[in-house]
Amino acid sequence: MFKFWYKEFPQYPSDHPDYWRVRLIIHALLIVSCYFCILTMTNLVAFSNYTFALLDGTGLLISLGIYVYFRKTEKVDWAAWAVTILITSIVLLFVMSAGGYRHSLFWATIIPPVAFFLLGKKWGSWVIGNICHRKRDPTDSQLC
Repeated sequence: MFKFWYKEFPQYPSDHPDYWRVRLIIHALLIVSCYFCILTMTNLVAFSNYTFALLDGTGLLISLGIYVYFRKTEKVDWAAWAVTILITSIVLLFVMSAGGYRHSLFWATIIPPVAFFLLGKKWGSWVIGNICHRKRDPTDSQLC
């Protein structure tokens, strides 16, 4: 399924430590691209909301750009950072737009596993620490 989406990287056979990182990067970019494509079309056709359609279309272009760059350069570390930042941005924008309601904080639990798996223990901790460490405002809904 989706053989056109996958590129075989001969330097990462199934017993290589980065094999599953490459697979997660490819799958995450596929899911995010489909997500943004559906949202762009929904906002254009069903809701005629051109502002959100532009925002979702920009996200689609960014995710496809990361995918094309990753396929051409095969830079796993760069793609891991790009996918982590992309997924973190999507989830945090949703949490902020929902205001902590509609089970939005549940989706924030996706960020730590993705960050740790793609970036490792040191940089994954750094990403999570920077998300949780922000100026504390008692009137503001807090993520951590």
